[in-house]
Amino acid sequence: VNRRLSFNAGAAWADSSLDQSGRNGQRGISGSAQATFGLTSFVALFARYVYYHYTFDEDIRLDERFPRQLDRHGVRVGLTTSFPLIR
Repeated sequence: VNRRLSFNAGAAWADSSLDQSGRNGQRGISGSAQATFGLTSFVALFARYVYYHYTFDEDIRLDERFPRQLDRHGVRVGLTTSFPLIR
């Protein structure tokens, strides 16, 4: 965005089947977005949002403790640092 503020985002999608008929599948999607603000040349503050979703078809045998469908959202904030290896 400018010299001190950067933004990046990404997304992924997966669709699989466990047999040749194309049934008994698993689907998942995920995405994330992050903004980073440089405090100094080597230290930055970041905020990240993440999303994850998956679904397993009913014919797939799963451990009873494992949910067939899950939606998860998360927010992370933190401080990151870097340093040059070669000058």
